[in-house]
Amino acid sequence: MGLRKVPLIIISMKDDLGILQLAREHRLSDYDATYLALAVAQNTALVTLDRKLNTAACGAGLKAFG
Repeated sequence: MGLRKVPLIIISMKDDLGILQLAREHRLSDYDATYLALAVAQNTALVTLDRKLNTAACGAGLKAFG
């Protein structure tokens, strides 16, 4: 499938405090915590090669691959 055929979904993350809380709780960068918050909000698995982010995703009850 070409990249042009991949659906783009825009998600509004209105809860910056939730992202910062995830960052503090799991000792993640704000950037990584944003990915975690998005995965939690969408109740979806997270694919990452970052061990800390993988551990945080599992701790949040998500499946994590990587």
